[in-house]
Amino acid sequence: MDLKISKWGNSQGIRIPLPILEQMGINSPDGESVSISVNNDGVATLKRAVKFNEYADLFKGFDYKAYTGKTSLGNRENRLGDPVGKEKI
Repeated sequence: MDLKISKWGNSQGIRIPLPILEQMGINSPDGESVSISVNNDGVATLKRAVKFNEYADLFKGFDYKAYTGKTSLGNRENRLGDPVGKEKI
């Protein structure tokens, strides 16, 4: 599909047809974020941006044991070393 680049204010833009957005899984496009990357050959790839609904989503699949060598924190903070600045209260 060929699209035309149009001037939008001080920028340039393209309009993405709704069927293309639907193929990307974007059914309600107003305010939706996308990411674009360009490879060395000048080929642009447009992807639906990753959206996190909850803070916990950021850590899905995080292996705490592999990262720290411990099975859990319990109810305490993780000890990362001695204070080195004014964080000491």
